[in-house]
Amino acid sequence: MRPNYYFLMFVGFTFSYSTELANAAETLQQRVDAAVSLLEGAEDRFQPPDSKWFETTRQALSLETEKVGLALDSHGEDYAAAWKKHLRWPLLTSNLGQASEVRLAELALVRRWFFSNRKGLEYPFFALLRERVESHLDAAYTVLQPNLEAQFREKVAIARQQMLALADDGT
Repeated sequence: MRPNYYFLMFVGFTFSYSTELANAAETLQQRVDAAVSLLEGAEDRFQPPDSKWFETTRQALSLETEKVGLALDSHGEDYAAAWKKHLRWPLLTSNLGQASEVRLAELALVRRWFFSNRKGLEYPFFALLRERVESHLDAAYTVLQPNLEAQFREKVAIARQQMLALADDGT
């Protein structure tokens, strides 16, 4: 009796696949262990951001806002008004003050409109301003957190739990 060729292929594939799964599980466990080891003692390594960070991003955003605003204005009032309306320009300029004056929700809304699908936003003309808005939003968000260290500790604990859950899941 001649063996069924397809059956032998199935057995070979199944054995090969189960071996790969065992190796993958081992690799996953090794990767999880390495990641968990990175987080060991992370709570004690918290470092607050540089106190100059907010001011540096604010100044950079302010300069780029002025530069782009002047360039838009040079194309005429209607052209500039259309772009400034779309980009929520008054919200942008009103959030260029000190940290205590920044309204995160407004700055986040401005950021969102820089990533809308309006034709032209992908051009290099807006690239640096978009980058500056993002950087300043990050700095403002961080500086305005009431207890950044406690939040850091909480996020590290959550990351650790998620990695361990991933290792226990096995899928």
